[in-house]
Amino acid sequence: MNLVEVRELRRHVRFLLEEPLAGTFGATPVAILNISGGGLQIEHAEPLKVGSHASVRLAVRLMNEETMFPASIVWSKLSTTTDPHGKHLYRSGMCIAQAHDSTYGFLGRLIRTAGRLDADSLERKRLAMVERQKTRGIHPHPPQTKPKYTPEQLLLIEQARERLAAHPDDQTKFYESAKLSLAEKKVPVLYKRDVLAVWKYLGEAMDLDLIATVVSVAQPA
Repeated sequence: MNLVEVRELRRHVRFLLEEPLAGTFGATPVAILNISGGGLQIEHAEPLKVGSHASVRLAVRLMNEETMFPASIVWSKLSTTTDPHGKHLYRSGMCIAQAHDSTYGFLGRLIRTAGRLDADSLERKRLAMVERQKTRGIHPHPPQTKPKYTPEQLLLIEQARERLAAHPDDQTKFYESAKLSLAEKKVPVLYKRDVLAVWKYLGEAMDLDLIATVVSVAQPA
């Protein structure tokens, strides 16, 4: 049985977990692969029906915390990963439904403890969409105005700025490293010191213009 993806609902920045996190969806054991502000991506041995609802239970030993929240399956398909017997696992996306603020707090702490920004996910999605349009004989729409930053991006940048502002030596180190990186890429240094420091601190994973926009909004007039 091969379940197919029915629609793409991702509207949030996605964070990959360094190691899959064991959990359950109802009675089904699952492995959490990545997290966003609106859902999770999981891998599992037994098929799950698109549209099914159940409670997700997670426990993180590293944090000594656990949580439970309602979620629903929005897409599912066969994974390229196999179990020890050579059987293909399933990969599914789930949407978090009406969770308490404490759940989002838990997920935020999990991201900060064991997550890393999946900087290439939107580009992979864009390329996949272009390929689908080519096969259908449809030309992609002209590029739109760059979207404003998401709440997750805003939080990430603000946390990085606060961290670097509290440690001036680290800010200098990341600023100098950012200038060197841009020089190697033959890109002119057109951004302020704190913008470049944040960019390098976040692993060059976020657009410089986006960081500059957030910083300019956050700074007093």
